[in-house]
Amino acid sequence: MLLICFCSEWCNTCNSFKEKFDAIDWEGVRKHWIDVDSDSILLDGVNITKMPSVLLVSDDGETSFFSELPPKIDRLKFLVDHINKGTFPKGHVDIGAEIVAKRVWDECGK
Repeated sequence: MLLICFCSEWCNTCNSFKEKFDAIDWEGVRKHWIDVDSDSILLDGVNITKMPSVLLVSDDGETSFFSELPPKIDRLKFLVDHINKGTFPKGHVDIGAEIVAKRVWDECGK
């Protein structure tokens, strides 16, 4: 699974969450931090209005979740676990988020 977090350097909440995010070492989970200001080329077509926001992409490349998420590792772990188990309901994901997921997926290697 690919876990992408969208934040910004000016966001105090994001800055306090980054250390926890960087410490994530979950089996089968690759992570990528995107600064919405400095990595804006990756975000072409997606408007991130609330941070942190996360995008979760399953191993088959399907975008499973995209939304604002409180900066709590336990909630993030809950999502990851349920998506991996197939017990998280599939929802509609914005086409722009799908494009970003593909860009990051390609950049990070499959």
